[in-house]
Amino acid sequence: MPLFSNNSTTVFIICLVFIASPACVQQSEVTPPQQPQENKTEITIAAVGDIMMPSSVQEAAARNKYNYGLLFDKIVRDLDSADIVFANLESPVDHTASVSGYPMFNARPELLDSLKKAGFGIVSIANNHALDAGQGGLKRTIENIEAAGLLFTGGGGRTLKQSRQPW
Repeated sequence: MPLFSNNSTTVFIICLVFIASPACVQQSEVTPPQQPQENKTEITIAAVGDIMMPSSVQEAAARNKYNYGLLFDKIVRDLDSADIVFANLESPVDHTASVSGYPMFNARPELLDSLKKAGFGIVSIANNHALDAGQGGLKRTIENIEAAGLLFTGGGGRTLKQSRQPW
């Protein structure tokens, strides 16, 4: 199974490697700025554990008009200091299925919007709840992740051929 789920994720990670490496300087015909700029040689990655949606969390979000942002309000400042913010999305986000908690999770797409607003950029869907909404739910989860402007890893690809491609 590939480490990254799509070409844009692969390109993104490869670009980060080149940006982070001072040995990978490209020659340019562009005139450098008047003031020297500091070369950034480090990146900061913030990674959180499971973004899980048990019934109690779903009910709290529903009372807040499905603004899942309340879950992240207290950590946004910490996430803002990172170059890459990563989470394990331990719930499908299938807009055609009902919201549900344990043992078969499913959240609303507003969760993904809240993740994006909080500063998350990449989610993993490689976990034991990826298929809680079935294979179609996994496909719709991937579509919803991309629609929210997030990248994902894990969960294979949309087709068997994509799933078997090396990153």
